[in-house]
Amino acid sequence: MICPFCVLDCSLPVGERMGQWISHDLFVPHLVLHIDDIDDGKFCPVPSCGSTVFSKYGI
Repeated sequence: MICPFCVLDCSLPVGERMGQWISHDLFVPHLVLHIDDIDDGKFCPVPSCGSTVFSKYGI
């Protein structure tokens, strides 16, 4: 599993952007950290979502 928030964050080094999570138990808490940082009305980090805006809990 690759974090969509990290992979699209150009401020991170490539190794961190492409980090893979092999355990669901570790991946979910990592995603929750990103989601907790989201303000309502942010764009989804996944390019296929386009310009769709989601709430913090809708993403």
